[in-house]
Amino acid sequence: DPLEAVEPVRQQRPAPKVAAARGARNADAGDPAPSVGGKKTTPRSEAERALLKAIRSAN
Repeated sequence: DPLEAVEPVRQQRPAPKVAAARGARNADAGDPAPSVGGKKTTPRSEAERALLKAIRSAN
């Protein structure tokens, strides 16, 4: 039982790092104004979808 409680947490930890990396890449790729306006919102939603998929698959 304790292992089952720890394993999902280990699986969830790398996912936010990937989301942060995607956000950083998008911020570096474009100008600050347009990236804040529209470019960052779509990658964040895609990252959130990936996180949700990872959490659902872990559960």
